[in-house]
Amino acid sequence: MGFIHGESYIITSAFDGCVFDVKKKRRNNGAKVLSWNWSGESHQIWTASSESGGFRLQASHVTDNLKVLDQEHGSSRLIIFDFQGGDNQLWNAFPVAHNPGAFFIQNVRSGLTIRNNGRGNNLECTAFNEHDPNSHWRLTPLSSL
Repeated sequence: MGFIHGESYIITSAFDGCVFDVKKKRRNNGAKVLSWNWSGESHQIWTASSESGGFRLQASHVTDNLKVLDQEHGSSRLIIFDFQGGDNQLWNAFPVAHNPGAFFIQNVRSGLTIRNNGRGNNLECTAFNEHDPNSHWRLTPLSSL
């Protein structure tokens, strides 16, 4: 099962254990999303909300407006940005057949999947490759902790 509406997640690389992290806890449009060690803080927690065709992933540390995971226009880079309703801000998770419990996270607009480029590096969207372990993610619901 992929994302569930209303559930908050820690999204962890199945390859190196790093998580989705908003760089330096920034709250501004265009803040980069990178791979970092789990710290237990809210800038590493993402809340899924069902939209037509996919899920928006809200950055939980921004409570005064709706900042979501966004594939930046004209780029493969991931950022947070005000929710505009575009399909570049919508995501789906699909199981990895040969890695039980792991998922690919795919952007609705581009069809590209999120790839971990190592601790401290920006997450990016790349062409689907089921054998690339850097594109395998574990979705840990906060409700299960």
